[in-house]
Amino acid sequence: MITKQELIDLVESEAKMLALNSSRLQVYGSELGAAILPHLEGFNLKAEYGGLGRFVESHCSNFLNHVDKRGGNDVYQYTPPSTSGGKNYPVVLSEDQNITFWKAFVTPGIQSNVWIQHNSGSLSLNGGLLQGLWIEIEKVTSQEHRRIVSDFLDNYPPTDQQENQELKSLIEQPEYWPAWSSRIRKGVDGSSNQDWTRFRKYRLESLFADRLTSLAIDNQAQEKAKLELITSRRIAFVDPPTPPRQEEALAAPADGTIQIDQVRTAIHRAVERMSIDQLLSLKLPLGSLFQELR
Repeated sequence: MITKQELIDLVESEAKMLALNSSRLQVYGSELGAAILPHLEGFNLKAEYGGLGRFVESHCSNFLNHVDKRGGNDVYQYTPPSTSGGKNYPVVLSEDQNITFWKAFVTPGIQSNVWIQHNSGSLSLNGGLLQGLWIEIEKVTSQEHRRIVSDFLDNYPPTDQQENQELKSLIEQPEYWPAWSSRIRKGVDGSSNQDWTRFRKYRLESLFADRLTSLAIDNQAQEKAKLELITSRRIAFVDPPTPPRQEEALAAPADGTIQIDQVRTAIHRAVERMSIDQLLSLKLPLGSLFQELR
């Protein structure tokens, strides 16, 4: 027979781990129920407390607050219990729910940071909530981005010397990135946007691996962390530069048909909320997956 306090501790432990996979520390009731169910063998939560929702409302309000209901699924906001001991760490929440591990790692201008659990290799945007278990990974700096561009031009030098000099002068400017991005998207003499994408991706992943090595993360944990980063990169590039509002993106056309872009938008939003274990359980065509991970 599980006691009330044991059940509270179980809910808090599972809610914390689920919240750390969310950029806004939100937990879905269905996911929380699935996480605690294996620990409740022979215990009828509905008979004892009226179900998970009522138990959370009555006994877990110091760390879980009901904030929304989406498609019949309760959404809870997680906050560290006020009675927990130890050092209090600041909670870094992203204003943009689309912030991914990839975006947080490679973008110097955003406040979100990537944390790694030292033993398991799990990544989080809110690892500072757990004392001693999580280590912050230094994000890519502006200087490192500039070096990647410079090295790319050394490896793929334009055959036109004038264009080569123009590009090298361009990246010496303080605000070079918008102009460089515009130029490389169109392709430069001697290379293509695809060459740049592959080169940049390889260098950024190498920087991530170097940081993990410097933090003394073991090989198995490194592989898990790299997979989470690469998987999140796919999510980071699915949205257009100026995405429509959610209501517009999911609204059906006047004739009632559903467009493929609407389906993709809904799928991408669902995938972003999945943990690494849930992502690994997805059945995908291997050819398409390998194409995206190249």
